[in-house]
Amino acid sequence: MRKTRGEATMSLESEVSADVCTFHISSPIHIVLYGYPENDYLNPNLKAIMDTMGIYIDAEKLFDFFFDQKSGEGDLWVIGNHRNNCLVFSLYADPYDQMDVICFGVICKKEHSRRIYYLMNAMKKETQKKIRFDSYDMTEKRNWLQAVIAGENHYDGCSQKIRYAESFADFCRQNNI
Repeated sequence: MRKTRGEATMSLESEVSADVCTFHISSPIHIVLYGYPENDYLNPNLKAIMDTMGIYIDAEKLFDFFFDQKSGEGDLWVIGNHRNNCLVFSLYADPYDQMDVICFGVICKKEHSRRIYYLMNAMKKETQKKIRFDSYDMTEKRNWLQAVIAGENHYDGCSQKIRYAESFADFCRQNNI
């Protein structure tokens, strides 16, 4: 997907294998989890993604976990089977980011790609109601979702670790939540 000026970042990455697709979006954490306009309930697009994938998170716990981290810290968390069925949250708390933007990604089987694309695009549109930005790195050789599928622990020398959890309960256990 080609990004144009003034659009929130979202991409359908090149397929890593014939049966897997990857998607990601950069958006403020409150929009990813609660939608825009924000409400007290889970973002319906995120809920539909979780239902499609069969992977569930506790948005309130994830939100609190993100804000309990020190500025300049945060890892990339993979929840589910990293090869073909997972949710990915890059929870790095950038010290210069006043909008609390995270990257949210999905690695899914090809059979779910149309549904996930539709839902991720809806999340991108929610983000555009709140903020307008465009971001991409022309020098990037491969993306972090490819590193996740490969089961790597770091992404191209980045200080951010890639950490794996079989479920959100496992994520909570690993973080003493």
